[in-house]
Amino acid sequence: MSRQKLIRGILLLLWCAVIFWFSAQGGAESQDLSDGLLRFFPFSLFPWAGVLIRKFAHSAEFFVLAFFAFLFFDTFKKGDLPAFVFCFLYACSDELHQLFVGGRAARFTDVLIDMTGVLLFWLLRRLFLYFRKQRHAEEKAS
Repeated sequence: MSRQKLIRGILLLLWCAVIFWFSAQGGAESQDLSDGLLRFFPFSLFPWAGVLIRKFAHSAEFFVLAFFAFLFFDTFKKGDLPAFVFCFLYACSDELHQLFVGGRAARFTDVLIDMTGVLLFWLLRRLFLYFRKQRHAEEKAS
């Protein structure tokens, strides 16, 4: 395995460990973290703001996971599908893990929320690659 693949693989596994650590927090601990974040936002007066913050955090965690997953799987030149599958399976395993954590639950809707972060990353990545390709085409033409 090349050094580049190894580094990308380690980064991916480290981020998986971060997600695992967040998921290992009990329900009360997770709620306290969300409530602490709410103090910094002006919309914290709304009763649903805590839920919104937690769901956004899920999506953001998996946005970053997608970054590392696509980075790693790009070294194998197999397209986007392996990264998507990896992220989906990790989202499912994350919910399964939460079954064994006090005060937490497993919900397929959370898998879907996690995957919105992955999908958002993929869309931004496709846009970036499209515009980069356009720029290179323009540079060659001139």
